[in-house]
Amino acid sequence: MKLKDIQDAVHKKFPLNISARKASRAREKAIEPIIGLDSCHLMTKSGGQLITPVARDPNEEYLPLAYAVVEAETKDSWTWIYCRHLYNNLRKNHPGVLIREFFWKAAKATYKAKFDRLMDELKGIDEDAHICVCLQLESIRLYLMTRFQENRQKIMKVESEICLKVLKRLHREKTASSRWLACWAGDTQFEVKNGLQSFTLDLAKGHCSWRKWDTTSKPCAHAVSCIFFNRQDVEQYVHRCFHVSTYKACYEPVFAPINRQNM
Repeated sequence: MKLKDIQDAVHKKFPLNISARKASRAREKAIEPIIGLDSCHLMTKSGGQLITPVARDPNEEYLPLAYAVVEAETKDSWTWIYCRHLYNNLRKNHPGVLIREFFWKAAKATYKAKFDRLMDELKGIDEDAHICVCLQLESIRLYLMTRFQENRQKIMKVESEICLKVLKRLHREKTASSRWLACWAGDTQFEVKNGLQSFTLDLAKGHCSWRKWDTTSKPCAHAVSCIFFNRQDVEQYVHRCFHVSTYKACYEPVFAPINRQNM
Protein backbone atom coordinates (compact mmCIF):
# COMPACT_ATOMS: atom_id res chain seq x y z
CA MET A 1 0.00 0.00 0.00
CA LYS A 2 1.29 3.46 -0.92
CA LEU A 3 1.75 6.10 1.80
CA LYS A 4 -0.65 8.43 -0.04
CA ASP A 5 -3.36 5.75 0.14
CA ILE A 6 -2.89 5.46 3.92
CA GLN A 7 -3.04 9.24 4.36
CA ASP A 8 -6.20 9.48 2.23
CA ALA A 9 -7.86 6.62 4.14
CA VAL A 10 -7.16 8.30 7.50
CA HIS A 11 -8.42 11.66 6.25
CA LYS A 12 -11.60 10.04 4.94
CA LYS A 13 -12.29 8.20 8.21
CA PHE A 14 -11.28 10.97 10.62
CA PRO A 15 -11.21 14.78 10.40
CA LEU A 16 -7.39 14.97 10.48
CA ASN A 17 -4.27 14.63 8.38
CA ILE A 18 -1.17 12.56 9.12
CA SER A 19 2.39 13.03 7.92
CA ALA A 20 4.13 10.68 5.50
CA ARG A 21 6.41 9.60 8.37
CA LYS A 22 3.46 8.50 10.51
CA ALA A 23 1.89 6.75 7.53
CA SER A 24 5.16 4.91 6.91
CA ARG A 25 5.35 3.80 10.55
CA ALA A 26 1.76 2.57 10.41
CA ARG A 27 2.53 0.54 7.31
CA GLU A 28 5.61 -0.99 8.94
CA LYS A 29 3.64 -2.06 12.00
CA ALA A 30 0.88 -3.51 9.85
CA ILE A 31 3.23 -5.75 7.87
CA GLU A 32 5.71 -6.48 10.70
CA PRO A 33 6.80 -10.12 10.29
CA ILE A 34 6.58 -12.73 13.01
CA ILE A 35 10.12 -13.87 12.17
CA GLY A 36 12.78 -11.42 11.05
CA LEU A 37 15.98 -12.13 9.13
CA ASP A 38 19.16 -10.15 9.72
CA SER A 39 22.90 -10.32 9.14
CA CYS A 40 26.18 -8.57 9.92
CA HIS A 41 29.63 -8.60 8.33
CA LEU A 42 32.44 -10.49 10.07
CA MET A 43 35.64 -8.46 10.38
CA THR A 44 38.02 -11.41 10.08
CA LYS A 45 40.50 -12.54 7.45
CA SER A 46 37.98 -15.15 6.34
CA GLY A 47 35.28 -12.51 5.83
CA GLY A 48 31.71 -13.67 5.40
CA GLN A 49 28.54 -12.72 7.23
CA LEU A 50 26.73 -13.91 10.33
CA ILE A 51 23.04 -14.50 9.57
CA THR A 52 20.23 -15.31 11.98
CA PRO A 53 16.43 -15.61 11.92
CA VAL A 54 14.95 -13.87 14.98
CA ALA A 55 11.49 -14.02 16.55
CA ARG A 56 9.90 -12.24 19.52
CA ASP A 57 9.51 -14.03 22.83
CA PRO A 58 6.39 -13.64 25.05
CA ASN A 59 7.99 -10.63 26.80
CA GLU A 60 8.42 -8.94 23.39
CA GLU A 61 12.20 -9.36 23.37
CA TYR A 62 14.36 -10.85 20.63
CA LEU A 63 14.62 -14.65 20.49
CA PRO A 64 17.33 -16.03 18.14
CA LEU A 65 16.12 -19.17 16.38
CA ALA A 66 19.35 -20.17 14.62
CA TYR A 67 22.61 -18.70 13.40
CA ALA A 68 25.24 -19.46 10.78
CA VAL A 69 28.33 -18.02 9.11
CA VAL A 70 27.93 -17.63 5.32
CA GLU A 71 29.73 -15.97 2.43
CA ALA A 72 26.99 -13.42 1.80
CA GLU A 73 23.37 -12.74 2.69
CA THR A 74 21.53 -14.14 -0.31
CA LYS A 75 18.40 -16.16 -0.94
CA ASP A 76 20.62 -19.18 -1.33
CA SER A 77 22.36 -18.62 2.00
CA TRP A 78 19.06 -18.34 3.83
CA THR A 79 17.90 -21.57 2.22
CA TRP A 80 21.11 -23.40 3.12
CA ILE A 81 21.53 -21.62 6.45
CA TYR A 82 24.30 -23.70 7.87
CA CYS A 83 26.47 -26.40 6.32
CA ARG A 84 26.85 -25.37 2.70
CA HIS A 85 28.09 -21.84 3.32
CA LEU A 86 29.98 -22.69 6.46
CA TYR A 87 32.07 -24.98 4.29
CA ASN A 88 32.44 -22.33 1.57
CA ASN A 89 33.72 -19.92 4.21
CA LEU A 90 36.10 -22.59 5.49
CA ARG A 91 37.61 -23.54 2.16
CA LYS A 92 38.85 -20.00 1.44
CA ASN A 93 41.77 -20.60 3.78
CA HIS A 94 41.62 -24.38 3.99
CA PRO A 95 41.10 -25.82 0.50
CA GLY A 96 41.54 -29.43 -0.40
CA VAL A 97 39.48 -32.45 -1.36
CA LEU A 98 40.27 -34.33 1.86
CA ILE A 99 39.11 -31.50 4.11
CA ARG A 100 35.93 -31.14 2.06
CA GLU A 101 35.29 -34.88 2.34
CA PHE A 102 35.64 -34.97 6.13
CA PHE A 103 33.62 -31.77 6.58
CA TRP A 104 30.60 -33.15 4.75
CA LYS A 105 30.91 -36.53 6.41
CA ALA A 106 30.82 -34.80 9.79
CA ALA A 107 27.87 -32.64 8.71
CA LYS A 108 25.90 -35.74 7.71
CA ALA A 109 26.77 -37.74 10.84
CA THR A 110 23.58 -38.97 12.52
CA TYR A 111 25.02 -39.64 15.99
CA LYS A 112 27.50 -37.86 18.25
CA ALA A 113 30.24 -40.49 18.41
CA LYS A 114 30.62 -40.52 14.63
CA PHE A 115 30.63 -36.71 14.46
CA ASP A 116 33.33 -36.48 17.14
CA ARG A 117 35.49 -39.07 15.38
CA LEU A 118 35.27 -37.31 12.03
CA MET A 119 36.03 -33.90 13.59
CA ASP A 120 39.08 -35.39 15.27
CA GLU A 121 40.26 -36.73 11.91
CA LEU A 122 39.69 -33.30 10.36
CA LYS A 123 41.76 -31.79 13.16
CA GLY A 124 44.57 -34.22 12.36
CA ILE A 125 44.58 -33.15 8.71
CA ASP A 126 44.46 -29.38 9.32
CA GLU A 127 44.19 -28.11 12.89
CA ASP A 128 43.60 -24.54 11.77
CA ALA A 129 40.59 -25.66 9.72
CA HIS A 130 39.18 -27.45 12.76
CA ILE A 131 39.66 -24.37 14.95
CA CYS A 132 38.07 -22.13 12.32
CA VAL A 133 34.91 -24.24 12.25
CA CYS A 134 34.62 -24.40 16.03
CA LEU A 135 35.65 -20.96 17.28
CA GLN A 136 33.65 -18.84 14.84
CA LEU A 137 30.43 -19.91 16.52
CA GLU A 138 31.70 -20.68 20.01
CA SER A 139 31.23 -17.18 21.43
CA ILE A 140 27.65 -17.08 20.12
CA ARG A 141 26.86 -20.47 21.64
CA LEU A 142 28.23 -19.33 25.00
CA TYR A 143 26.22 -16.11 24.88
CA LEU A 144 22.98 -17.96 24.10
CA MET A 145 23.68 -20.55 26.80
CA THR A 146 24.08 -17.89 29.50
CA ARG A 147 21.24 -15.74 28.19
CA PHE A 148 18.75 -18.61 28.24
CA GLN A 149 19.72 -19.40 31.83
CA GLU A 150 19.47 -15.74 32.89
CA ASN A 151 16.00 -15.55 31.37
CA ARG A 152 14.95 -18.75 33.13
CA GLN A 153 16.04 -17.24 36.45
CA LYS A 154 14.51 -13.83 35.73
CA ILE A 155 11.05 -15.19 34.94
CA MET A 156 10.93 -17.09 38.24
CA LYS A 157 10.61 -13.72 40.03
CA VAL A 158 7.52 -12.74 38.04
CA GLU A 159 4.33 -13.41 39.99
CA SER A 160 1.84 -12.26 37.36
CA GLU A 161 0.33 -14.49 34.69
CA ILE A 162 1.32 -12.03 31.94
CA CYS A 163 4.89 -11.02 31.03
CA LEU A 164 6.02 -7.69 32.49
CA LYS A 165 6.55 -5.67 29.30
CA VAL A 166 3.10 -6.67 28.08
CA LEU A 167 1.60 -5.65 31.42
CA LYS A 168 3.18 -2.18 31.08
CA ARG A 169 1.66 -1.75 27.62
CA LEU A 170 -1.65 -2.99 28.94
CA HIS A 171 -1.53 -0.37 31.69
CA ARG A 172 -1.23 2.36 29.05
CA GLU A 173 -4.28 0.97 27.25
CA LYS A 174 -6.22 0.96 30.53
CA THR A 175 -5.37 4.62 31.07
CA ALA A 176 -6.39 5.53 27.51
CA SER A 177 -9.68 3.61 27.82
CA SER A 178 -11.16 6.35 30.01
CA ARG A 179 -11.61 8.50 26.88
CA TRP A 180 -13.98 5.96 25.31
CA LEU A 181 -17.65 5.28 26.07
CA ALA A 182 -18.63 1.62 25.72
CA CYS A 183 -22.13 1.04 24.32
CA TRP A 184 -23.43 -2.52 24.65
CA ALA A 185 -25.11 -3.83 21.49
CA GLY A 186 -25.85 -7.32 22.82
CA ASP A 187 -24.04 -10.58 23.55
CA THR A 188 -20.32 -9.73 23.29
CA GLN A 189 -20.69 -6.92 20.74
CA PHE A 190 -20.04 -3.26 21.54
CA GLU A 191 -19.62 0.13 19.97
CA VAL A 192 -17.20 2.60 21.56
CA LYS A 193 -17.49 6.34 21.04
CA ASN A 194 -15.38 9.42 21.57
CA GLY A 195 -16.98 12.49 20.06
CA LEU A 196 -17.51 11.80 16.36
CA GLN A 197 -15.21 8.77 16.39
CA SER A 198 -16.58 5.25 16.88
CA PHE A 199 -15.42 1.65 16.50
CA THR A 200 -17.16 -1.72 16.73
CA LEU A 201 -15.92 -4.63 18.84
CA ASP A 202 -16.65 -8.26 19.54
CA LEU A 203 -15.02 -9.47 22.76
CA ALA A 204 -15.62 -13.14 21.99
CA LYS A 205 -13.80 -12.88 18.65
CA GLY A 206 -11.04 -10.57 19.92
CA HIS A 207 -11.94 -8.10 17.19
CA CYS A 208 -11.93 -4.31 17.06
CA SER A 209 -12.56 -2.39 13.83
CA TRP A 210 -9.53 -0.23 14.67
CA ARG A 211 -7.60 -3.53 14.21
CA LYS A 212 -4.90 -2.91 16.81
CA TRP A 213 -6.29 -5.72 18.96
CA ASP A 214 -6.51 -8.00 15.92
CA THR A 215 -2.88 -7.46 14.91
CA THR A 216 -1.19 -7.45 18.35
CA SER A 217 -3.36 -9.99 20.27
CA LYS A 218 -3.45 -7.52 23.18
CA PRO A 219 -6.65 -5.58 24.04
CA CYS A 220 -6.58 -2.00 22.81
CA ALA A 221 -8.05 0.95 24.72
CA HIS A 222 -11.40 0.42 22.96
CA ALA A 223 -11.53 -3.22 24.05
CA VAL A 224 -10.49 -2.33 27.59
CA SER A 225 -13.42 0.09 27.93
CA CYS A 226 -15.81 -2.74 26.94
CA ILE A 227 -14.13 -5.24 29.26
CA PHE A 228 -14.44 -2.77 32.13
CA PHE A 229 -18.12 -2.33 31.20
CA ASN A 230 -18.53 -6.09 31.77
CA ARG A 231 -16.59 -5.84 35.06
CA GLN A 232 -14.04 -8.38 33.81
CA ASP A 233 -10.26 -8.63 34.08
CA VAL A 234 -8.42 -7.29 31.03
CA GLU A 235 -5.63 -9.83 31.49
CA GLN A 236 -7.92 -12.72 30.59
CA TYR A 237 -8.24 -11.29 27.06
CA VAL A 238 -4.47 -11.25 26.45
CA HIS A 239 -3.38 -14.04 24.10
CA ARG A 240 -1.58 -16.92 25.80
CA CYS A 241 1.51 -16.27 23.66
CA PHE A 242 2.27 -13.45 26.14
CA HIS A 243 1.80 -15.63 29.23
CA VAL A 244 4.63 -16.35 31.65
CA SER A 245 4.04 -20.07 31.09
CA THR A 246 4.76 -19.59 27.37
CA TYR A 247 7.90 -17.61 28.17
CA LYS A 248 9.13 -20.46 30.36
CA ALA A 249 8.48 -22.94 27.55
CA CYS A 250 10.50 -20.78 25.10
CA TYR A 251 13.59 -20.84 27.29
CA GLU A 252 13.16 -24.34 28.70
CA PRO A 253 15.74 -25.95 26.34
CA VAL A 254 19.21 -26.01 27.90
CA PHE A 255 22.38 -25.36 25.92
CA ALA A 256 24.57 -28.16 27.22
CA PRO A 257 28.00 -26.95 28.44
CA ILE A 258 31.01 -28.18 26.48
CA ASN A 259 34.51 -29.07 27.66
CA ARG A 260 36.65 -26.67 25.60
CA GLN A 261 39.63 -29.02 25.26
CA ASN A 262 37.39 -31.71 23.71
CA MET A 263 36.05 -29.52 20.90
